[in-house]
Amino acid sequence: MHWPETHPTLEDDRISLRPFVPADVPAVFAACQDAAIQRWTRVPVPYRVEDAEQFIGTFVSQQWSD
Repeated sequence: MHWPETHPTLEDDRISLRPFVPADVPAVFAACQDAAIQRWTRVPVPYRVEDAEQFIGTFVSQQWSD
C-alpha cells in the first residue's frame, strides 16, 4: 500500500481530519455495524473485518490514486 505524503491533514483545536490508515480498520468495522449506516449506505451486510480491510487497503488507496 502506498500513501503519498502530499495528502493534507486538516485540524484545529477540536478535530483532525486525515486519510484512512490501516490502523483505522477496527474503527471502520465498528462504525459499519450501525444499522443506520447499513441502511443508508452501500456497505455490505453483514459487514466483516475483511470488508473494512478491503475498503482501507484497496478502495481508499485507489481513490487517492485516481
